[in-house]
Amino acid sequence: MPRPTARLLLALPLLTACEKQLTSPLLDFIATTNALTSDRVVTAPDTFEVRAFAEAREQDPRLTRFTITAYEENYFITPNVADARDPGPRVYLDTVFTTPRQTFLFINRFGASANRGRQTWRYTVYDTDGHSASRAYTIRATPSDSTAPLHSYSVRLQAPRQRTNRSSLATARGFVLPPHATDQPDFWDLTDLLYVPTATGPSLAAPSSAAALATRIYRVNRWTNRRGTRLALTTLTASSFDAVTTASTITNTVAAARLQNRAALPVRKGDVLALRTADSLDALVLVRDVGTIAPVELLLSVKLRRY
Repeated sequence: MPRPTARLLLALPLLTACEKQLTSPLLDFIATTNALTSDRVVTAPDTFEVRAFAEAREQDPRLTRFTITAYEENYFITPNVADARDPGPRVYLDTVFTTPRQTFLFINRFGASANRGRQTWRYTVYDTDGHSASRAYTIRATPSDSTAPLHSYSVRLQAPRQRTNRSSLATARGFVLPPHATDQPDFWDLTDLLYVPTATGPSLAAPSSAAALATRIYRVNRWTNRRGTRLALTTLTASSFDAVTTASTITNTVAAARLQNRAALPVRKGDVLALRTADSLDALVLVRDVGTIAPVELLLSVKLRRY
């Protein structure tokens, strides 16, 4: 029969484990009718809402930092590399609380990548003693044209009035980003196009354009890598854009366009832009619709040649 001392010693690791768990902050996803709380499979670009709630227990260290990372793998951009992946998680949000908090709620409204692949989103909260808690979910996208040489998708860009408005486009991924994400170095090398409102209407701008630099909410002047997207308005109509079915048509149309460096182009409903990214990805962008109520949203349809 074990001695009482032995039983106490055996229980010590369990007590220690419980103590460590109890001093960690709490983090969970709040379930609502529309909120995402677990893994999801999608066949078309979709917008999701996640409500992440963090809490420190009454006697525990307060919360001091909150991060979100996004890691994409098995996506298809180039026909020669059908199983590409990010080199590591990209920091999507990193916020440090000026005053440590007991509770924190962050509502993340985001658009999943329009390209085929698997995105893992991880949310982590830290307390003043360095303890942390994490929650994650995975979104797997399987669009119908996932391996075709021509990829088509539609996205909605919001006017950049707040740091959470989804107002920038990573063309190759079909990934719409808010300013707090494009602030992060991990997303500088993905961001091709910015929605820049002007007094006369909306414009689409390269990150290296003067208009983007002047739009304070983007903080483009802090970027050490501003992608040199080249843009031009074409003579295509919405109908002729919809009729494009081959990668060669995109290539020829972009090649014939008078592409501008560091451009910011005013756009109206029905305009079709030719676009060439810094890594020579050619695309056509149709301004499918322009909102009539402030803040004005843009509905873009994109067709791109995989490279």
